[in-house]
Amino acid sequence: MESMNKRICIFILTGLLSVCLACAQSIKVSGPKLLFEWDLKKDEAKITDLTSKSNIWKGSMLPGWWLLRNGKKDFIKATFISLSAKGNDNWTARLQVGQAGTGTLKISRNTQGLQFDKLSVQWKGVAPAIISMYYGVRSLNPAAESVAAAWDKPFMPDWEAAGYCWAWGFTSQRK
Repeated sequence: MESMNKRICIFILTGLLSVCLACAQSIKVSGPKLLFEWDLKKDEAKITDLTSKSNIWKGSMLPGWWLLRNGKKDFIKATFISLSAKGNDNWTARLQVGQAGTGTLKISRNTQGLQFDKLSVQWKGVAPAIISMYYGVRSLNPAAESVAAAWDKPFMPDWEAAGYCWAWGFTSQRK
């Protein structure tokens, strides 16, 4: 009977661990006035003002590359594979970089907020020529986007931010 209880406990613990690891796909950091949330699987991040409960920024954060491969320009956006945490302030996200490779993004929390400490990519075969790398962009669908005619790249920024306005001293409306 004792060995059966051990097997049941191990099974239950294994089941709990796999569920917890499967759910580890987001980072949430709260400060006194702001809340940052990032669902890496969807690549949707937002910053919420806790006082007004309004979103002040939202967009994607996984990197994308504008590449030159075999004489043709191509855009590849990283997608999320998994997230591991080291304590409450350090994370490593494993990424898929299209069919071109895999990578890791090391993220940490400091007194200023979050920072990307290190991005590394393991390219399959010969590394492509990188024209540029971007955060906060998504692939452009020319058939569905009205901006496509004026934009010469197959990607575009996907973030939006709400502004703040403070009155500093004198304004042009003074009489």
